[in-house]
Amino acid sequence: MSGRDAENSSARQGRSAVDESRAPAVFPGAKTFLTGSFPYGPLLVTGVLTILAVRMFRILNAYAVNIFFSDEWDFRLPQFQGASLWRIFTWQHGPPRLGIGFVVDTLVNRITRWDSRGTTFLEGAVMLAAAICALWLKRRLFGRITVSDVVIPIIFLVPSQYLAFVATPIVAHGPFPAFLTVLFCLAWTVRNRLHRYAVVLIVNFLLIYTGFGTFVGFITPVLFVVEIFHTLQRRDRWWIPFAALAISILSLGSFFIGYKVAPAAGCLTYARAPLLHYVWFAGLIFASFFSRYGHSFLPSSLGIAVMAAMLVACCWYGYRFLRLRTDTRLEVTGLSLTGLSLLFAINAAIGRICLGIDAADAARYMPYLTVGFLGIYFFVLSVRRRFAGRVMVGIFVVAMLVGATPFTPRDKRGLAGEHAGKQAWKDCYLKYENVDYCDTRIGFRVYPIPAATHLEQKLQFLKAHHLNLFNGD
Repeated sequence: MSGRDAENSSARQGRSAVDESRAPAVFPGAKTFLTGSFPYGPLLVTGVLTILAVRMFRILNAYAVNIFFSDEWDFRLPQFQGASLWRIFTWQHGPPRLGIGFVVDTLVNRITRWDSRGTTFLEGAVMLAAAICALWLKRRLFGRITVSDVVIPIIFLVPSQYLAFVATPIVAHGPFPAFLTVLFCLAWTVRNRLHRYAVVLIVNFLLIYTGFGTFVGFITPVLFVVEIFHTLQRRDRWWIPFAALAISILSLGSFFIGYKVAPAAGCLTYARAPLLHYVWFAGLIFASFFSRYGHSFLPSSLGIAVMAAMLVACCWYGYRFLRLRTDTRLEVTGLSLTGLSLLFAINAAIGRICLGIDAADAARYMPYLTVGFLGIYFFVLSVRRRFAGRVMVGIFVVAMLVGATPFTPRDKRGLAGEHAGKQAWKDCYLKYENVDYCDTRIGFRVYPIPAATHLEQKLQFLKAHHLNLFNGD
């Protein structure tokens, strides 16, 4: 056997050893309810996924109204103009571009005659697809679906995000980045290295241009730098990850061609806050995932504790990724998942704190947190100590069942308020076709300053083409 063959054989044995040490170590007894080979585990997970999906779509169906609202009148400008799909792909709304999510939204709009309810259902469908792919990812990393995996559909179909789907559905801002991030992690599990890098780079490019998936574009070059380091240690073909690194950097660089710095909050340019306030704001974002709103002691302590746990998991993944030479699939996955959530929360704190501490409750943030919680789940599954691992998995499952499953009265009130206001304004305008009159009569606005977005002209365009609120539903 040649030196290279011996080395490859040793590497394969090493990968096999790592694989074997992981899955059994995660579920050492293979007999407990939470972590054992419970024979109906996959059936139970499928049942929970189905129940939560049905609940989600029933709620979306009950509260969605076919009329554009708020930011939709702005970011849909290229659709009003009949722009090309490439312009739609590169369209910028606030800090991010809208990418592939906006392209899919545009295609769905053409089928539904710009029905807002279609976009709402699309957001739910994308999160459901993300949940299914996350289960597939867990299967790829740990070998089987078990009872504790019920937390995966709970995470991705969490009710605290429904208000964003109903109020101002922007599928490119949240659902699609979450879905693509899971696909990005799945791409890293492809066995053939050339195929793996090719799929990773394609998904990475889509992520960079879609919402705040851009943050993954900053993580990817770091992953390839470490890949080069490991390749040099193994005396393997270093130029392959080097070429991938170059492409990832070029992809990220292309994002900034024609990019305009556009803060999401106009107050950002003059507002400053103490450092601890930014940490507090970021923590409250994580607390709102569990429908714990406000800035009292409970949501503050809960959110900061969750953020600290995610930071610990992220650092652990990074440390392991640097040390391991082979089979770094779990480490790359965990680093990407937790890294995106943490970077997003930090960015949101910096960009939105000037609006006040209560701005941390925004429902549109939730999809970016789902991937981070998935990263924490994979972290607790990876604990090799038998007792500690079972306890941590049990605590995580209970926390998700109690904290992230219920559809709370506040969530319901928020959805009911949005539905009532939008439906009343829509009925008023269809009858009187007067924006100012309906704003005053209903006490509800579909856009804060109608003249700023040329609301009347856009409504007349929709009427002329029988679109959106004029499509007859």
